[in-house]
Amino acid sequence: MPRTYVRKSNRLQWSESDMLLAINSVMEGRMGYLLASNTYNVPKSSIEYRVKKIKNGKSKYEVFQKCPATEKCVFTDELEGMLVEHIKTMESRLFGLTKTDLRRLAFQLAERNNLNHPFNKETGLAGLD
Repeated sequence: MPRTYVRKSNRLQWSESDMLLAINSVMEGRMGYLLASNTYNVPKSSIEYRVKKIKNGKSKYEVFQKCPATEKCVFTDELEGMLVEHIKTMESRLFGLTKTDLRRLAFQLAERNNLNHPFNKETGLAGLD
C-alpha cells in the first residue's frame, strides 16, 4: 500500500479565471472553442458545455462554479463564507448549534436566496453533507 496518494486523473485541474477568460473569448467571437482551449489550458468540452448553458439562459453562478460532476454545489463561496461566519459568531456567544440546527439554517439560506437545491422541503432540512 503506497504511503502517499497519487491522483490518477486530471479532472478539474484548470483555474476558474482561465475558464472565464476562455468563455468570454468564445462568446465575443474572438476565438473558437479549440483555440480558446489551447490558449487558456482548459478542456474544449467544458468550454462548449458552459457556453451552451449561458446561451440557454443559465445564471453565471451555475456556469462558472467548479464542482465535480458527482456533486451539486448549492452555495457560492460568498454565501458559504457568510454561513461559516454566522456559525462562528454563534459559537463565540456560547450558543451551541446542533447538526439539525445547522441543516435547518442551510435550508433557510438556500430558500431565502432562491437557489436550486436538493434539500427536503417537507422537513425543511438540508442533507447530511
